[in-house]
Amino acid sequence: GLGVGDYAIVSVPFGVSLGRTLDADGVSFTPYFAPRLFLDAFLGDRNPRRDNLDLGFAMDLGADVGFGSSFTLRFAASLGDRETLAIGFVFPVF
Repeated sequence: GLGVGDYAIVSVPFGVSLGRTLDADGVSFTPYFAPRLFLDAFLGDRNPRRDNLDLGFAMDLGADVGFGSSFTLRFAASLGDRETLAIGFVFPVF
């Protein structure tokens, strides 16, 4: 990934995603987890950090709940050095 503002951050993740889909009466449930390491490089003259490289760890936990081919609800949280929470709605376009 790349972020650009007063300075630039280049982020390279290394990890694996593991999950399993369970089906029942037209509804699918897919829990997953994804541990990962990431290396961030901070570039530019306005970089507020003294170190230009940062190695971090995060663990994503989530689940997709699919309702046939109609739509899927997606829930996820990331714990560790990058804490986030996400909720999504996926639907087919075609």
